[in-house]
Amino acid sequence: MSIYNEEKTLSETLISILTQQEIDFEFIVVNDGSTDSSAKILDDFARSYSNLKVIHQLNAGLTRALIRGCKAAQGEFIARQDCGDIALPHRLRSQADILDEDSHISLVSAWVDFLSPDSEYLYTCSPSISRSSQTLRLENIKDFLMPAHHGCTMFRNSTYNLVGGYRANFYFAQDRDLWTRLIEKGDHVIIPQVLYKATININSISGKYASEQRNLKNLIDQVTLARRNSKSEEPYLKMANDIQPQPKSIDFQRQSNSCYFIGSCLLKNHNSHSLDYFTEAIKYNKLHYRSWLKIFLLKTKFIR
Repeated sequence: MSIYNEEKTLSETLISILTQQEIDFEFIVVNDGSTDSSAKILDDFARSYSNLKVIHQLNAGLTRALIRGCKAAQGEFIARQDCGDIALPHRLRSQADILDEDSHISLVSAWVDFLSPDSEYLYTCSPSISRSSQTLRLENIKDFLMPAHHGCTMFRNSTYNLVGGYRANFYFAQDRDLWTRLIEKGDHVIIPQVLYKATININSISGKYASEQRNLKNLIDQVTLARRNSKSEEPYLKMANDIQPQPKSIDFQRQSNSCYFIGSCLLKNHNSHSLDYFTEAIKYNKLHYRSWLKIFLLKTKFIR
């Protein structure tokens, strides 16, 4: 796990991993230059849990932090975890059992519950296919069945190193780049069970840098096809290297849309807090007509 200024959610995430059942493991957390109290929280936990290994470094971004963390990993398998998310108690044991049972499997993921910033249930991402051995080998790489979330994956340490691990060229979308290479060495199994809970935040990286994510996704598709056709990856890796985060002003429209999305999920679940998110959406964008409509319908009790 890599963290950067995660003091509000760090303890809960740490506990969800450190209390995993029926499995021995080391938990490597890379503190990527946090300026809040995250470093102290980590060091305090490390004094109580001998299997927690903390690495402190200057801020280098998620990809480079993951590279460093995976390089330090001593276990047979590597599992990812994102701060702010929760691993259910049997997550690691369930995924390790799959890898133990079949050497032809290189990547394991699971179903994921997505939660609001207040930990309210929004929806479940539950891909219907349980095992994918051919999807990534199709000429149309867009048919790739991705894991539901970066943090819900587990893969073999040896395969990770064999394919070259995370690549620093990809500041974003480093997960997709790794998955496309892992699946070339074995199958992807999706456990049809919720083992992970992920939080959707209004200011998530994936939302803030959506265009960069899309551009890198397209490059990953191209580099994958080049690799499978025995062509050089270098031109695409150089292009990926140039896609870096740039300073951005606050995108109120994106934040408004995020609030509307969360509110809509809560409304579908008959959660009255949906009204709070529609109201918040209007604070970011007073002309967000869909939110005004939902507020009107809720207050006139046309919908509940």
